[in-house]
Amino acid sequence: MLRRRMELDSVDGASARRSKILRTFGARAMLFARGALDGARSLLPYRFRHNARMLRQRAAFAERLSALPRAGSASGFKSVLVDASWDNANYWYRYSILRSALGIAPGAETAVIGPHKRRVVLTTLKALGVSRCEDFQTLVGQEEKLRESAAMLLRTAQRPADILAWRLPSDLPPSILYDGIIKRQRAARVDLAHPLLLDHIAEALGSIAAAEALLDKVRPELVVLSHAIEFRYGSIAWCALRRNIPVIVAFGNYGLLRYCKLSRPEDFFETVDRPDSQQIDALDAEIRQRLADRGLAYLGRRMSGATDDIGARYAFGANIGNGPSRGSICQEFGWDESKPIVAVYASNWFDYPHGVGMRNFSDFLDWLEVTLEAVKSQTGCNWLFRAHPCDRWYGGITLADLMAEAPMEHIRLCPIEWNGAHVQTAVDGLVTVHGTAGIEYAAAGKPVLLADRGWYHDVGFAHHCTSREAYVAALLDPTWLTMANQRTTELAAIFAGMYFCPSSETNVPMGDDSEQDRLHGLVDDMVSKQVAFVHSEIAAVAQWWNCGAAHFHTWQVLRDVG
Repeated sequence: MLRRRMELDSVDGASARRSKILRTFGARAMLFARGALDGARSLLPYRFRHNARMLRQRAAFAERLSALPRAGSASGFKSVLVDASWDNANYWYRYSILRSALGIAPGAETAVIGPHKRRVVLTTLKALGVSRCEDFQTLVGQEEKLRESAAMLLRTAQRPADILAWRLPSDLPPSILYDGIIKRQRAARVDLAHPLLLDHIAEALGSIAAAEALLDKVRPELVVLSHAIEFRYGSIAWCALRRNIPVIVAFGNYGLLRYCKLSRPEDFFETVDRPDSQQIDALDAEIRQRLADRGLAYLGRRMSGATDDIGARYAFGANIGNGPSRGSICQEFGWDESKPIVAVYASNWFDYPHGVGMRNFSDFLDWLEVTLEAVKSQTGCNWLFRAHPCDRWYGGITLADLMAEAPMEHIRLCPIEWNGAHVQTAVDGLVTVHGTAGIEYAAAGKPVLLADRGWYHDVGFAHHCTSREAYVAALLDPTWLTMANQRTTELAAIFAGMYFCPSSETNVPMGDDSEQDRLHGLVDDMVSKQVAFVHSEIAAVAQWWNCGAAHFHTWQVLRDVG
């Protein structure tokens, strides 16, 4: 009997191995097919002409950026490592402004390219006058050893959350690896049975090794990155900070420059350019009022669909004049209108949940499961769960895939077509992990419950839960629904005025990074026609660098509001 059992186990094991091989082959074949299809499409006459035109436009655009004066004398850096693995016109503009402001000499720059769009990136670098280049892929360690190490780690993971306890080379936070995996899997949680999981872990380990080798080779005094997330960017940023090499994340959002300066590993999750409570508390009454007025005006435009960032487009840009009212929501779901309606806003499931230091949950799906389980027994409120509006842009898994249409009578799924502004008006409060909606709701006088730390949890206009247990307690006893008052509304409006709005009316807004190829013409047009503004930006960035502040936009607002 034992022998027969062993034979069956052997057959089952062989069958499982064959099945895994087939799944792995299928996944890799799909990736290869997609690449081949993209390559074939590029040979179509209209695509070929488009690509050739774009290369010429990019070169002209980069040459114009290269002509910006490098008059700054703030740095004196002899070696600067420049991220060239993420291709975006706005990023090239942000880097060009930075190197002009810091006076980075052409011979001091070493660019690092990644696996994507290598030809066009090399064309851009040449036009920018960056002659030294390193290939991140060639610095990755031996694949066989990386896979062996990945397999050893994977054997310790009985459940996805175990990954967050891994000890990685260079002490890289394992949340970087976790977020990179779910981004590749386009999943809400790491799938331990995914056929390419071992490849993804090996890729992360190789990125750490490549980052260390790159820093050894270039020996930079400054690192400039497009992001500080993902395997590649996150590894370079983390390893540089461990060596006391300053890192600038040349980010942008809402049409504004948002440089962030990191100086030590403890800064790693503080990349969002936003004001803190101390900076807001230090403002005098007249400036507070001015910023609050500015913030409310911006939010009014945003909620009416008049702003063009990608989040606002999907949240508020559709069905502006035809949204639900409180009465129609209650009628739709058969709810008692006298009970509070609490909106629960999900994040995009694989958009780097740990990017701002989430601690209470292993991922956004963990948060959703905890939330649903808690509110099942809280029938004193009606709970309206709303998917992240950008799920339609990202693709992949969405809230409707993860929860039933109506798990209980008092818990319902918000139709995706409902306009966010109408939903906000109709409900009584908001639950979110760290979504932008928390600012919008609080500024409108609605109470906000934050399930975890984020990028505005410590400002004071929302109820921040410092633990998983505190979050569940707040759901079961929602006394936080009474917390909104004049102070929280004012704080949220001031925060919005500082975060979303330009420092002055003379600012020339940039397009959203998501617009891709269209940005080259837009940025080129700005650089050629808004010369005085571009030079004022260079001067401001030089002043910011010398003052030692961590976040450029916040510093610029505080400089200009007085």
